[in-house]
Amino acid sequence: MSVKISIVLAAYNGEKYIYEQIESILNQTYTNFELVVIDDCSTDATVSIIESFGFDRLRLFRNSFNMGCFDSFLKAISLASGRYVCLCDQDDIWKVNKLERLIDNIEDNVAIYSGNELIDGFGVAIKNSKKYVNNLSSIDSHCEIFSNIAIFNSFVLGCSLMFCRESFSLVPKLNVTNFNHDRWIVMTLSQIGSIKFLDEKLFKYRIHDRNHSLSPSVKNKSISYKIKMLAKGKIDQPPTYDKEILEALCSQEIFANTPLSNYLQSVRKNELVAII
Repeated sequence: MSVKISIVLAAYNGEKYIYEQIESILNQTYTNFELVVIDDCSTDATVSIIESFGFDRLRLFRNSFNMGCFDSFLKAISLASGRYVCLCDQDDIWKVNKLERLIDNIEDNVAIYSGNELIDGFGVAIKNSKKYVNNLSSIDSHCEIFSNIAIFNSFVLGCSLMFCRESFSLVPKLNVTNFNHDRWIVMTLSQIGSIKFLDEKLFKYRIHDRNHSLSPSVKNKSISYKIKMLAKGKIDQPPTYDKEILEALCSQEIFANTPLSNYLQSVRKNELVAII
């Protein structure tokens, strides 16, 4: 019997692209899945489009107030019932074998993520795509400092990720602001077990004027600046794409007695403690 997968999607005013995304999910070659959708108070036709599918394994929940992307995804994950969870954006297009390839390759890792193709708002392949690509996006737990790099850099797209729900349920929630769900989930899971990269382009990632995914022009902050911010407990660090800077930063003992350090230690020890 195949393992059940929960696909979780946080939607907000996604009427332009969400039909195509959901359609690509329903066409998956791997069929033992549910789709859990959280609508975060959309004011357009998003909800009616979702309801039009009439798919018996599509579970739609509507927030009573606007929770934002981070909390909407966490809510969706809490409602998932599958052994594994896939995160899903409202504006991408999945290849028909995305679930099949992820489940076939996750093995004993706590998570797996794949590569992707880039398309624009019209669904056309982006030819000059290098400026949108984080050059760290192919590393995984084979890299000795993977878990440290994950603290500072959002190099794994949430929509490329599948992870073990049981492992994720063991960790406490970190009370943060300006900390995207992608990085928080990857950072947390990397403390529990290994994360694998599957070098296959399993979905089309859409770049358009209403998403805020990648900022290739972000400047590197100095190591001293980042240490100072960590010491103050301000963990919402700007990303950097310079691998040498990251390696130098991660090699230093800078996490002692910070909220982030305490959180990560509690994750490693599976201690369900409140982190303020």
